[in-house]
Amino acid sequence: MPAMSWGFDSPTGTFRNHALSNRLLFQSVGRTKVLPFTQVPDQGLGTHQGETFNMFRVTSLAVPTDAALNESIRIPIDRTTMGTRSITVTEHGRGVEYTNLNEQLSAYAPASYLQKLLIQQMEFSLDRSAGRAFQHTDARIIFIPTSATGGTFDTDGTPSTLASAELTFAHCGVLADYLAGDIHCPPWQSDYYMGITTRRTLRGLKNDNLLQSVHLYLREGDFFYRGEVGMTENIRWVQVDVATTLDNSAGASTTVGEGMVFGDEAVARIEVEAPHLRANPNYANDFGRTHAVAWYGIYAFAPWYDVSVDGFARIIRISSS
Repeated sequence: MPAMSWGFDSPTGTFRNHALSNRLLFQSVGRTKVLPFTQVPDQGLGTHQGETFNMFRVTSLAVPTDAALNESIRIPIDRTTMGTRSITVTEHGRGVEYTNLNEQLSAYAPASYLQKLLIQQMEFSLDRSAGRAFQHTDARIIFIPTSATGGTFDTDGTPSTLASAELTFAHCGVLADYLAGDIHCPPWQSDYYMGITTRRTLRGLKNDNLLQSVHLYLREGDFFYRGEVGMTENIRWVQVDVATTLDNSAGASTTVGEGMVFGDEAVARIEVEAPHLRANPNYANDFGRTHAVAWYGIYAFAPWYDVSVDGFARIIRISSS
């Protein structure tokens, strides 16, 4: 694709004649809502360590019925098992070109406003990648609302039932109990789990007077998540309206969109080189006549665990066939 040129890409009239307001109007800059809920594993993956990151998991030790010892009997030795999860990082990025003529004649420095657009694109791209990781089939447990109070659980990563009911407060109780009692998922923070979904999924909760408003449970010093709309049971909900991050329609359902509830260690973020902006003042090697700015990073997102096993699974997706 050719560089942005002064002769063909700049609009006519006031842009060329510099009779402009003192600031350009941009679409609202994207702000990530899903990315903050991804976590970097303790083990660091830096440069010169290959493209694959291996995460290790160890099964919890069973709690004995009675841990009392007898003087004449040796201490019992319990056994555990270890598994691995491999995540491969890839390059990500986009760039925009502009010419030196455009830079010299334009009222605004192209590098400045193009960087703002790139930052916006980078934020949406990161949130999309994070959202897709939460919705990956490696997150195997899926809840499908089928009535006002209940639903179906799938544990193979693929929804097999049509979601025919809105998400309700009663469903949130089912989800919270499943997280805490069936798969023993540790909470995200303190004693609460997180839920992220679309406006269609949340509509049923917003119409329910049992949804707690944010000001009823947040105290001074508590962290407020961008897009947070309220809490049900011990699940705090965040709304995402960008369809590339989470689709407002899940499968063929007309009652729910894509969503998820989760606890600690839900999605891993592996960074070899964190996303950042780059400028190349002589991009086309034409004596400095063509420049480019870009964002670039080497990273990957993936569910922390790719099983539905009790003690390991961390995500329950809300979806539909």
